Amino acid sequence: MFEIVYRIAMIYANLLESASGRVVRSSAYEGLDPSEKSAISYFLGLALTKAFVAKRLDVPWLMHVDVYRQQFGLQMIPYGGRPDLFGRSVSGDWIVAESKGRTNWHDSGALERAKTQAQQVTSIAGVAPALRMGLVTSFTNGWLSLFVDDPPTSRTRKPLNYKISDVELKAAYYAPFRALLEANSRRREDIRGRRIDIVRLDSSDLEVGIVEELGADKNPELPLVGSPQFAGDSEFLGIDGIFVRLGSSWGEDRMILEPQTRK
Repeated sequence: MFEIVYRIAMIYANLLESASGRVVRSSAYEGLDPSEKSAISYFLGLALTKAFVAKRLDVPWLMHVDVYRQQFGLQMIPYGGRPDLFGRSVSGDWIVAESKGRTNWHDSGALERAKTQAQQVTSIAGVAPALRMGLVTSFTNGWLSLFVDDPPTSRTRKPLNYKISDVELKAAYYAPFRALLEANSRRREDIRGRRIDIVRLDSSDLEVGIVEELGADKNPELPLVGSPQFAGDSEFLGIDGIFVRLGSSWGEDRMILEPQTRK
């Protein structure tokens, strides 16, 4: 729960919506020192990468290598030589992604390095990844932007092979959400024909939930929810069965203001 909260807090404190509808940096972000900005940019890059691959590539299950390398025994090489993320699409394809964040303008060198890192993974579960992408999140022209590239790079390093099954990946993906439900008070709602177990995070003014059968089954042959379903501007149910509902603190009338003035 605390990890979810602090990542949400980074978004809330460091971003706002401009009059044109773009997402831009808040004054709180501008006041950070360079090393702090670098860390925030990295986490924003991960969030935007997750949103992109889910919405545009139908890859709802995305995992960070560092978090799960011990559990899965992933073959590793020193930091900077391997990609951050790997995932599974709805159609069953594996993808690899290296995500980088930049405080200011898009950096073509960073994109090339990200592509090189992604290219190191030659197989997952014995199958070549369908996509090996480099992604760079930046504030080009002052607004939040994402640059993505997949073509092969001419630079290569030691190849990596990840030995992990689809079941292992998805079980680990849902583990934090199941832990959230088990450790906190929950309620169940019927939303667009799906029964969803929901936990409210008061400090973040939002709710996080999971489709009932995903929360209960420890080793699931996981059912898909189907296409992402919107029940309004403040609610979202993803293909992965994860539900998010935003409170009034996240409304457009608040997010156009600097964070310290959002009452």
